[in-house]
Amino acid sequence: MDAIEKRAREIYADQFPGDAGYETREWIMAGTWGDDEVIAAIIAALTPPEGYAETLRDAARYRYIRSIAAGEPHEFGWIEEAAFVASNGDPEQFDFNIDEQMAARPEVP
Repeated sequence: MDAIEKRAREIYADQFPGDAGYETREWIMAGTWGDDEVIAAIIAALTPPEGYAETLRDAARYRYIRSIAAGEPHEFGWIEEAAFVASNGDPEQFDFNIDEQMAARPEVP
């Protein structure tokens, strides 16, 4: 059971009153009792859309580049170098270089 399914089962179990019995919650969490369609719907609602992680990563890269561009001009050289490498047929290298620089400066979001 992954984290999303576990959270879905917790949400579903929380819908039952306390007097429904301790066993009800335990059965739901164990997957031995409950409405599978309801749990599947909750899982679908909790699952981020495809590409969500990439969008967050791209947004973080953009904020990082903006923070560098707003600073001293000599700090921007590595971004120009990464862009040059990308324009010569290796676009993934640009992303890799940005990620590497972001990891080296964790104080920048």
